Amino acid sequence: MRCPTLAELPPPPEGRTGWPWTTESPQLPDTMPDGGAWPRISIVTPSYNQGQFIEETIRSVLLQGYPNLEYIIIDGGSTDGAVDIIKKYKLWLTYWVSERDRGQSHAINKGFEWASGALYNWQNSDDILFVSALSSAAAIFVKHNAQLICGRRIIRTMTGSAQHVDPALNRDWWNYKLRRGIIATDASFFSAALHSQIGALDERMHYQFDVDYFTRALNCVERITITEQIFSLLMSHADQKTRQTQRSDEYEITKLRTPPASDNLLLRLLQRVARTRFHNFVLVVALPFLAKAKPKITYISFDWLTGRDIVTEI
Repeated sequence: MRCPTLAELPPPPEGRTGWPWTTESPQLPDTMPDGGAWPRISIVTPSYNQGQFIEETIRSVLLQGYPNLEYIIIDGGSTDGAVDIIKKYKLWLTYWVSERDRGQSHAINKGFEWASGALYNWQNSDDILFVSALSSAAAIFVKHNAQLICGRRIIRTMTGSAQHVDPALNRDWWNYKLRRGIIATDASFFSAALHSQIGALDERMHYQFDVDYFTRALNCVERITITEQIFSLLMSHADQKTRQTQRSDEYEITKLRTPPASDNLLLRLLQRVARTRFHNFVLVVALPFLAKAKPKITYISFDWLTGRDIVTEI
């Protein structure tokens, strides 16, 4: 599906202006600059009682000006008006449903079962795609034959002001390999082939399914593309799931993914040291400082340390 124009969509609520209410991404030509077809991008939005935010999410996806979009919304049976908002935009949705599900990870898996694109992404119902994010991701995907594209995101307040921009370093391989740090799922795109290889999200998890998913991806991916381009905006608000679930986060990763303790005393000691605050200091303080001063050197080091082909768009 070609993305609709601003004039084709329902008018925004009164008083809402700017992106994605009264502005839109430029409409792209039918083919890429080299004459090739734009890769189909499949985006899934899981939703449950996010009527306050979901319209902004939907418009940010639909107003990308992209010629080959597949947009799927899986709602878990919202009762706060979110379904009425989804219905306003159903003409431009590839598929949508509102029915009870087993949680966010289950909803995302249901959405990807409908996907037929070459490049995947999911946007939660309080996330916002940045202007022209899809065209940028598609260009990187084609240029580098990318399996996993990690971009940046802006953290913003309810009033719309930016708090900060997540650094691309947060998406390094070591953070995930050692269960530390985060990858911005809303600012990351992954190939359909990679998704098929690593399998669905773990539906036993309700908080750390994204960390687990990208850990599995990074354990088998051959090519990671890190870009300084901004792909998304994350809304910081009091009801945000990640603000309320730190203990549950730690429990899920520890209970479901930590390997059993080794009988080897030395190995157990090394595992314990790897989970200390010293390790956290190195990843959270030292490496970001180095990345800011010498980004290319930092990513080249990751390339050598991990054995992965890490491509940088800096």
